[in-house]
Amino acid sequence: MTMLERHSTTENPIETAFLFTQDDLKQNRQGRLSPAQIAQLRRKAARLSLPILAIIAALGVLTILSVPAAGDEFLMLLLCLGVPALVTLTLTIGMTEAAVGPSLVTKISGEAHFAYGIFGYDPPLGEQQIRRLKRQYSAYFGYYGSYRMVVGEMEFQLSRDEFQALGVGFYNIYFVPTIRKIVSVEKLDLDPSLPKAAPIRPAELVDPAMDAIGDEELRA
Repeated sequence: MTMLERHSTTENPIETAFLFTQDDLKQNRQGRLSPAQIAQLRRKAARLSLPILAIIAALGVLTILSVPAAGDEFLMLLLCLGVPALVTLTLTIGMTEAAVGPSLVTKISGEAHFAYGIFGYDPPLGEQQIRRLKRQYSAYFGYYGSYRMVVGEMEFQLSRDEFQALGVGFYNIYFVPTIRKIVSVEKLDLDPSLPKAAPIRPAELVDPAMDAIGDEELRA
């Protein structure tokens, strides 16, 4: 079953944007990837690596055809082409296989903050979140034109479709920790505009004498 067929019957924009189903979400709640999600991550890694490998191979063929090389020069050419190819495979397929091997999913819950490019987050981040993100990212390299989301003290890169499918609110975010890839999202039925409830004092910290005085005044 193709990814389009898996999501052709859903009307949930979040499921459509993040490419997951309710069956995937059930397994993510139990802390593991579904078989469909593992296959999806592997396909995505292959799609990322194949164009780069094709370009490297094409450059190698064109170089060999245009400039015939001797034995030592040919080995040097293979080395120059092989190193980028190996790095590409390591950063795509290798990292993905290391991530999906344990099949583990991590959950983080909280209010979602969104940003685009170099602009600030909406809603604004708290001081602790800002300090944590500054330690993780000392520069804004790569922020131009990027869609981002912060939940708790974790920042995620989003696609445009994912960014548009979400809105201000509280979410459970399920992701693969080693590659920080979101695999499913669950919106919580909480309203961020409501004021936070005042903390309740523990019973042992309440002074009985003060409570008695209050009761007598009320009776009076």
